[in-house]
Amino acid sequence: MTRITKDRQERRQELIEASKRLFLQRGYDQTAVYDIVKEVNVAQGTFYYHFASKADLLEAVVESRFGGLEDEVRDVASDPREDDAQKVNDIINQMLQSFTANREILEFIHQDGNMVLHERLMKTAFDLLVPLLAQTLAAGAQKERFDVSHPEETAEFLVAAIAYLFHQPDLVDPKRLESMRATLELVLTRVLGVQDDQFHLKV
Repeated sequence: MTRITKDRQERRQELIEASKRLFLQRGYDQTAVYDIVKEVNVAQGTFYYHFASKADLLEAVVESRFGGLEDEVRDVASDPREDDAQKVNDIINQMLQSFTANREILEFIHQDGNMVLHERLMKTAFDLLVPLLAQTLAAGAQKERFDVSHPEETAEFLVAAIAYLFHQPDLVDPKRLESMRATLELVLTRVLGVQDDQFHLKV
């Protein structure tokens, strides 16, 4: 029984990895289920055993890119020993690091014809990260570490600001990158009402 479960999980992962390659090479809309099963050398029925549709597979691809980030952010958010402002700093740095590590797929989803993938990726990122960041902001506001009246909405704006960084084609320019980093630190300080020099981001 254990061996069967492992084999099924390995096959599912093979389909996810193959679809990643094909989506990057051809685009989501231009990649058919037939192309994916041919890449893995399995029957089409095997695909539908693991995924209800190509859209279902797309969701698995996106989650595989950012699932680990959710666990990392959750660990920081739930650490009772850490200062809340430092938690926010660490959470945002983890987001920035993850987005940088996945830069190739971020660049890909901004190409023409990849709107579905773009929307799914952004929705997944927001669904995973906003609640955890909002939780941290609410805890800090309760302890008067932050001057925040609406933690969830504030978290939404901050995650959107981070996502905005990776929509900029000139982010590879060192001067532009440094300017954006410093600006984001200033935004955090003012939006959260933090008085000390707490935020040090790594872009």
